[in-house]
Amino acid sequence: MTSAVLNYSVSNEFSCTRQIFLKSDKSNESSLIVGNIPPFVSLDAIKSMIILTEPKAKIHSANFKSSTSLDEDIQKGYRTASVNVGTERSVQKILKSAESLPVINLHALGHPLPRVGMRKFTEDYSKKLKTVEELEMDVETYMSDYDAKVAQRKMEAKLKGNKPDEDGWVTVTRTKRHAATDQQIIKNSELIDRVKRRKVVADEEAVAFYTFKSKESKAKHMDELRRKFEEDKKRIALAKAARKFNPV
Repeated sequence: MTSAVLNYSVSNEFSCTRQIFLKSDKSNESSLIVGNIPPFVSLDAIKSMIILTEPKAKIHSANFKSSTSLDEDIQKGYRTASVNVGTERSVQKILKSAESLPVINLHALGHPLPRVGMRKFTEDYSKKLKTVEELEMDVETYMSDYDAKVAQRKMEAKLKGNKPDEDGWVTVTRTKRHAATDQQIIKNSELIDRVKRRKVVADEEAVAFYTFKSKESKAKHMDELRRKFEEDKKRIALAKAARKFNPV
């Protein structure tokens, strides 16, 4: 027997059944050529499946030989591996028992789930995000560099002072403002209190003014109503007099 197919699945989460192709290596009677290995199946997983096929077999060496990747990257594309199981007899036992084995569950054998689909996108995105510790370290590094630059500028400004340069120009540097004295703080507080008192008095006067205007407006409105009432009384009296019977 020179070839066989070994069925496997990634885990119970993925219902798809996959196959790897086993073939005896004509150039080395004690080796198997394993083909159709996807990029998410590791070399350790291949070894586990072969040992499960023939528990007595001993794997002396295993390595990837080629890939379908255009840039010939072994980590990409579908790969072909060479596995040395020690003897030609072990090769034949593996090929004979491979077809009769049930589907091998790689996750059940202890191999991690592949980084494909949404799982891969989620993990790749998470790797781009920094942890709190990393962010704190970046902030500390930035602030240390900033403080060093500020100290350097102050030192350079201090060395220059107000000395004129070769052209006679004097570089004027910005100096730190002096803190206010207690006397200045007290004066400012007194000024603020005076402004507040003036504002309170002005508000009281404004309230009184608007109260007076409101009363005056109400009085005018009442006078207008009284005037209209008297005019209505006169019109009613004239109407009554016109309706009285006056025989000729």
